[in-house]
Amino acid sequence: MAANSVLAGVIVARLLGAESLGILVVLNATISIVIQLAAFGIPAANTYFTARDRDTLISAASNAVVFALLSGPFAGAAVWIFSPYFLPGVPPHLAAIGLLGVAFQLVTIILINLFLAQNEVKRFNFLDLFNQSFVLINAVVALLLFSGGLFLLVCLNTAASFAVSLLTTFLVYRYISAQFPSARWRVSFDLFRRMIGYAFKGHVLWVFTFLAYRIDLLIVNYFRGPAEASVYAVASQCTLFLMLLPHSVAHLLQTRVASTQDDGGNFTCSVTRHTSLLLAAACIISVPGALFVPYLYGAGFDDLHVQLWLLLPGVFFVGVQSVLVQYFVGTGLPWKLPAYWGITLLVNIILDVLVVPIYGARGAAVISTLCYTTAFALVYMLFRKVTRQKLSDVLLPSIKEITHLPNIITSQKIIISR
Repeated sequence: MAANSVLAGVIVARLLGAESLGILVVLNATISIVIQLAAFGIPAANTYFTARDRDTLISAASNAVVFALLSGPFAGAAVWIFSPYFLPGVPPHLAAIGLLGVAFQLVTIILINLFLAQNEVKRFNFLDLFNQSFVLINAVVALLLFSGGLFLLVCLNTAASFAVSLLTTFLVYRYISAQFPSARWRVSFDLFRRMIGYAFKGHVLWVFTFLAYRIDLLIVNYFRGPAEASVYAVASQCTLFLMLLPHSVAHLLQTRVASTQDDGGNFTCSVTRHTSLLLAAACIISVPGALFVPYLYGAGFDDLHVQLWLLLPGVFFVGVQSVLVQYFVGTGLPWKLPAYWGITLLVNIILDVLVVPIYGARGAAVISTLCYTTAFALVYMLFRKVTRQKLSDVLLPSIKEITHLPNIITSQKIIISR
């Protein structure tokens, strides 16, 4: 997935220039935000409820498809109407085509989480990777094979989202039908009613979190233009590659905690310690590695490595936070978590509006690091209040755990190969 995104970005930057890449990444970031808004926390609620009770699978899947097909078009249309105001530099026709795919991507995201809730990790990974592979495939087809531009690329992306949603729906239907061959497929309003309270809390948390990750890019684009936004987008994209590890761990931990409740948070602490070790190593390796990234993208990306360096400390802490917070996601999701991220997002926006017009993308990177670190501190304090676990229990693996880590990785490779 990381390779797909990097190569696709390099192709766009080399053939169309930094400004075109900036338009594309701003549009894609907007689409991602719309998907999070339209999802309303249903993916997390599906994982939470179906992990605790497999008998809800058919109703959850039926509800998901109907909800996505209603919510997605409404959210996409609402955002497109106002796109000229908060997406300067993005042509309205490109925004319209890109936003057409919101409903299809929403179907895919909600349904593949049902696989994750049932510990069907290989199926989840296959669909996630297959979906994301079109980022590169479409760039090659549109720009290299047909010598097209952004219009053709965005059209192919929307068409791919439709095709992947159909495949995902078919695979989920076949999997669940095999588990419950005689059950009837129908929408359950009772299940939806029970899920909506949890979903709303999850929705607020995910929206605030996701906006905190993405809003700085839109602010940079608004004040400094698509060219500088494209450089910051690539730097942020590099940090997202580092976040793949904690995000993958977080998905699995959420299911584990939801099914076991992890009394005392001991298992969560163990997982978080291992994640912090690997993430710290990845961040350290990224310091010299960042020097080579600008050469991939060509002219206009000279400041990329500096922006990446400024983001790395915040990436470490927000990555650890994304794992630690799964303890609360799997045990009922208290309202304090959305409140914490709401405060963090508000501070982030205020500081970005004040700093970005003067210091540009570098200022946005510093603000993001400060806000990410603050989010970790708030989540940890709540975790300590509930579990009495020390900071060292969360961040610092023991010597025994460090020496045993290669055996853990090797054993997982053996399991996967089998």
